[in-house]
Amino acid sequence: MGWFDRPLHILIAKPGFKRLTDFKGRKIGVSSIGSAPHIILREALAQAGMNPDRDVTALAIGGSGERLAALVAGTVDATPLDVAYVEKAEKLGLVSVVYFGDVVHTRLGGFGVSLDKIRKNPSQIVRVIRATLKGVRFIKDNKPETLSIMRDYLHVSAEGAAKVYDFSLRSLNYDGWVAKNTMDSEIRLAREQLKISDEITEDKIMDWRFLKEVLGQK
Repeated sequence: MGWFDRPLHILIAKPGFKRLTDFKGRKIGVSSIGSAPHIILREALAQAGMNPDRDVTALAIGGSGERLAALVAGTVDATPLDVAYVEKAEKLGLVSVVYFGDVVHTRLGGFGVSLDKIRKNPSQIVRVIRATLKGVRFIKDNKPETLSIMRDYLHVSAEGAAKVYDFSLRSLNYDGWVAKNTMDSEIRLAREQLKISDEITEDKIMDWRFLKEVLGQK
């Protein structure tokens, strides 16, 4: 199962940038080459008709705090940041250019288990999925409580928590399924990174029977 079908990242930049194509010839900070922020950035650039290898320079800066500092210092022109950093970025006079969850099909969060676990303890898998799905649905079904948790956990204002919540709902997967276009992207990216030439079908890496069992019990 998966709980966020799209990434929860936003491209934050210095004022003056309005769209992805504005970054041609610019520097964009990522945590590390090949990391999740780097991958979603490359996917978004490609969808905007740009060449991720030639049109921008990706610099490995480190964690979100380091990338935000590099952006403020002018070391980079933009960086993908988790939505939790939006309020802080805005207070620093930075701008949001694109929410990657609107343009990139990559999963954020999900369960993977070994074949040995499936054989020996399938009931445990069902219990974990049921509990997780309950938590995922809590986000959408209990907005006031979720906003309170987000505000305290992320150390943001009520307005900041509301923004994070709205972005989260745009990527939230209420029933635990992973969309086909997202799975196709995941498989393609894995083949590219691991240099696998053979075709990989979804049925080779996904087993939906446990989620189906849980959904049948709701």
